[in-house]
Amino acid sequence: KTMQAREPTTHEPALVQPEAQGWLPAGTLLGAAAVIAVLCTLSRVETSPEASFSLFWPSAGLGLALLARFGMPGLGSAALGVGLWAGLVMQWSIPAVAWTAAASAVGPWLTWRWLRRRFFGVPFPFSRSATVLAFMRAQAVGGSVAAAFLGSAGLWFTGHWPADVSLLGGVLAYWMIETTGAFLFAPVAWD
Repeated sequence: KTMQAREPTTHEPALVQPEAQGWLPAGTLLGAAAVIAVLCTLSRVETSPEASFSLFWPSAGLGLALLARFGMPGLGSAALGVGLWAGLVMQWSIPAVAWTAAASAVGPWLTWRWLRRRFFGVPFPFSRSATVLAFMRAQAVGGSVAAAFLGSAGLWFTGHWPADVSLLGGVLAYWMIETTGAFLFAPVAWD
């Protein structure tokens, strides 16, 4: 018998699709970065001149879907969007922008690393309770924790930590907004 190469299907997120190369995906990824920057801006609520907080963090969920669809260039697109937001809207220093962009990529990367095998071959993983619970667990105890610690450390070491926010409170808030952003945006972006 001859072995035939199996064509990837649209419901196999573990594989980067063949059309994920060329100009169209590059434009899509740049567009996604711009959308993430706008959504990050819209998610911010000003509480005082010194500090503001987000209600959700869109790059966590969108980054997961972009990584599953386009591989590392998709994750780079999410990080670029956060970097644009941090640099243009928040006007942070270059080290803070780079650190924040890296923190926005580590959460989706770790979550996808834990979910990839489980999601492989499942046509609609967010329509099954077992895969949704696996996603929620991987995000809440893995991806969001890593992003919260890395992002908080970046803000602390680059001097962008709000003076009137405790370190523990800031890390917990970072974890919360990272988790809610992933829970809100990953299922929608996936579909």
